[in-house]
Amino acid sequence: MKLKTLLAIALCAAIPAMACAKKPKKQKEPAEPVIVNPYLVPAEECEDYLSLEHESLKNKDYETAYEQWMTVFTSCPGIQRQLYTDGARILEALYKQAGDNEQEKIRIANLIMEMYDKRMQYFGDDERYPISYILSTKAVDYKTYFEGTEAYSRDTVYAWLHEAMKHDQASPFLSALEMLFNMSYENYAADKTNQEKADLFVEDYNNVLVGLAILVDDTTYANRELAGQKKDWFDQQFAQSGVADCSKLDELYAKVVQENANDYSVLRRLAALYRQMDCEESPVYTEAIAQMKRLRPAESVGSGSAGQAKLCLKKKDYQGAIANFKKALTETSSANDKADYLYLIAQCYYASKSYPTAVDYAKQSLAVKPGQGRCYMLIGNCYATAKPYPGNTPKDKILNKTVFWAACDMFEKAKADPSTASKAAAAIATYSKYFPTKEERFDLPKEFKGSTFFVGGWVNVTTRIR
Repeated sequence: MKLKTLLAIALCAAIPAMACAKKPKKQKEPAEPVIVNPYLVPAEECEDYLSLEHESLKNKDYETAYEQWMTVFTSCPGIQRQLYTDGARILEALYKQAGDNEQEKIRIANLIMEMYDKRMQYFGDDERYPISYILSTKAVDYKTYFEGTEAYSRDTVYAWLHEAMKHDQASPFLSALEMLFNMSYENYAADKTNQEKADLFVEDYNNVLVGLAILVDDTTYANRELAGQKKDWFDQQFAQSGVADCSKLDELYAKVVQENANDYSVLRRLAALYRQMDCEESPVYTEAIAQMKRLRPAESVGSGSAGQAKLCLKKKDYQGAIANFKKALTETSSANDKADYLYLIAQCYYASKSYPTAVDYAKQSLAVKPGQGRCYMLIGNCYATAKPYPGNTPKDKILNKTVFWAACDMFEKAKADPSTASKAAAAIATYSKYFPTKEERFDLPKEFKGSTFFVGGWVNVTTRIR
């Protein structure tokens, strides 16, 4: 009994042991890797990182600045506008440093685009640099960084620029205004029979004028003078495009004059455009002038004499035109108008072959409004006609060629004005063929010693020997 009892006990003890025996473990599936953003930090640390980044940027330590900048950009994209102004400088520097590493350059370029999107999201309502500025800047940079790559789309650039101008115009971007005008003009010029493209060009031109006016009127803007020069060029291109005649202008601007009857600056810009396009007989122009006189009766803003002068010009009555333009000078306080009238007087004297007087009035126009390529072109053409050495000797014939040096000096200045750059380059190519040759200068060693030459007669200027 004892043995059976012991066996029973042993068996009972073995069953639970067998039941509790450890089974082999199943192999676990490998865990998904955890992706950790190395730049993500608590929001309270962002201010410190931004401060460090700014100092690194000041020291031009772009690699360190980038790491610190990315930390803030990832963690606190809405912290302050400085994050984006610094980011633009850092990423531009790194893009240049990338050299021939196309993969790295594309990565940085894409990050620049992302930065603009974030800036619009968090600071699109900034009073000084709103969406109009951010989106137009993005368009310019997109063209800069992506043009020539498969990712580039010209239509995308135009769409962004066009969209940017629909937003408030608190801070337009000069390069973007120029790019929008050029792209819109190219679209129109490619098919001038397409009315939709023509209407878009007119709309874009108007938006560009609004943006330029803001820049010109902004006394804190460093490139005010350049913006004014650009406006003259835009007006000339628009006038020459053929997209609008006087009746089309009236159709476009009759309502604008009504809605802005109390806005002197808008009326002034419209009046200038009508004068540019020789539409001073238009009833809309007459109404704009009337409203300007009502708003500022103390200022003589009428241009009836200028209109008469232009009628005389069309008839080639140069003396009548000169008389009316001189009268128009007394009827306006606008520097732009004065510069225009003085230049047109110079043109009349040039057409009358009174070259010294033409040069004098062109210089007066430049004194009122510096940098006008049209004035430099006119002066250069006047110089090119001069014969300061009246004799008919071989020496006089050689010396008379020196006027082409003086003329090309003026054409070089005209090249700085976008509106006359191509004409100036062509004039230089033409007149440089008539410079005194080396052999001719060798025959007159006394006259051509040194590096400069004084051109006598009424030209009366010192030029560079070349």
